[in-house]
Amino acid sequence: MPRLDSQDRETLDSLLERGLLDAQEHARAIRKAERPRRFGVTSTLALAVIVGLALGPAPLIADQLALDEGAIAGKRLQAQLGAMAGAPGLAKSSAEAELKLTATVVVGKESISLDGGATVIKLEETPEGLKIPDDEQKGQLISKLYDGLMDAHERHSMLDALRTGDGDFRGEILIAADADTPFSVLRSVMYTAGQAQYGDFQIAVQNPWMGQSTAVETSLPAIGPPRAYGYADEDEKPPLSLSMFLSAKGISILGADMVLHPDGFRLAAGEEPPATVPCTKSDGCIEVDDFDWEEVSRLLRLIKDEYPDDQNVIIVPESDMSHDVLIRAIDVARWAPLPPDPEKGESAHSSWRESRSDTFPSSVIAGGAL
Repeated sequence: MPRLDSQDRETLDSLLERGLLDAQEHARAIRKAERPRRFGVTSTLALAVIVGLALGPAPLIADQLALDEGAIAGKRLQAQLGAMAGAPGLAKSSAEAELKLTATVVVGKESISLDGGATVIKLEETPEGLKIPDDEQKGQLISKLYDGLMDAHERHSMLDALRTGDGDFRGEILIAADADTPFSVLRSVMYTAGQAQYGDFQIAVQNPWMGQSTAVETSLPAIGPPRAYGYADEDEKPPLSLSMFLSAKGISILGADMVLHPDGFRLAAGEEPPATVPCTKSDGCIEVDDFDWEEVSRLLRLIKDEYPDDQNVIIVPESDMSHDVLIRAIDVARWAPLPPDPEKGESAHSSWRESRSDTFPSSVIAGGAL
């Protein structure tokens, strides 16, 4: 039975039409694609590796494939989501980065899968929400996912050679997670990927303004909790070490006390610091709309005015914080002002894109247990 699906064939045919493959190379790539493969991969990712083996990492090939990579990766992801039982509904975001053809982990409503293949593990439903079964984990490490990612390492290394021409493994991975996924699950997925040498993360989101899947880009999570409230030396401007702690009590902005508390901030012994932007709901903030993002954005702009060259922020969610709240926090930290409501249409979105400015566009998701 042929192993080359219609999208794979379209990609090969496109390369032939553009003169990037001749007829002999085209036929050879198809033959290779239809042979039984050691890893059992039937995706454009494997196709790109096959083409790379046939042609070598010529810069022209890498550049041409890069032009199509976002569209192909988007189609691939949608196909994976459509075929998955309990497929995730992606969090909404104003992120605009194109998806990449790389290792893909999908965290659905029922299970976790890798590279569009069979389920890696089933998730467990508990009164507190989804969790990874205890017998599937060693600490934060998801054993079967780690094994799968290590097996995938070779083919993704070859794809990197095709794209970059240098043969260096870039360690990029795409994670698509349901908006309601608790951070405890996402944290274990990211930790496992990091242990398998994948350190640059794309998180798939749905951009309602662009009408397509895009990606939030972040790096290997920081380990450990955010910095506590401190005191600035009166004679020296302290360096910025900005963190946003997301909890049911609201959002705490840490590491910028000189801006947020210029007159000092002291707590009684044993007293917990209040959230910088408190939750106004008596039962705690749970949904995205429960948080005062306008006030968060205003405070981040004040900090940016004082530290114009700083780009980084560490996002620290509580373990049970949902994925869509995490994505919104990254969004709010990245640009100011906040994007308009998608219902206001393309003109409002275009105006926002022209007027927006960077605040803290480089986000790192903290991975240490809190």
